[in-house]
Amino acid sequence: MAFAQYASNLDLTKNTAVYTKQFWSKSVGSEHTWKGKVVYVKSGRRGAEVRVACPERMLYKGFNVILVTRDRLAAGKLKIGQEITFKGDVYSYKHKWSGLVIVYMKNVKFLGTGGEADE
Repeated sequence: MAFAQYASNLDLTKNTAVYTKQFWSKSVGSEHTWKGKVVYVKSGRRGAEVRVACPERMLYKGFNVILVTRDRLAAGKLKIGQEITFKGDVYSYKHKWSGLVIVYMKNVKFLGTGGEADE
C-alpha cells in the first residue's frame, strides 16, 4: 500500500474514528516499502532517527514519516534532501490538525536511492 493511501486511512477528517481504529488494529506492525526525501538525521546510543518527507501527503515541519533504526552507520550516510527508498514496520502514528498524519516505523532498512516502493 502506498504511503498516501496508508495515511489517508488514518486521516480523521476523511474517516470515522471507528474506521480509523479498526484500520490501525489491522495494520500496526505491518511492513511497508515507501519513498521520500531525508529532512533530518539524529544519532543516539541506541540507533538513529530519520525524518522523511513523503510529498504526496501534508507535511509537519517538513516531514510526515519518522524512521527508527539501529543502523547508525547507514543513517549517517544519508544527506538532507536525498531521495531514499526504505522498508520498515509501522508501530505508531499521530494525527494532527486538518488531516495531517505522521507515521512512525521501526526495524528500518535503507534500500538506497530510487528502488521499488509499495503501490
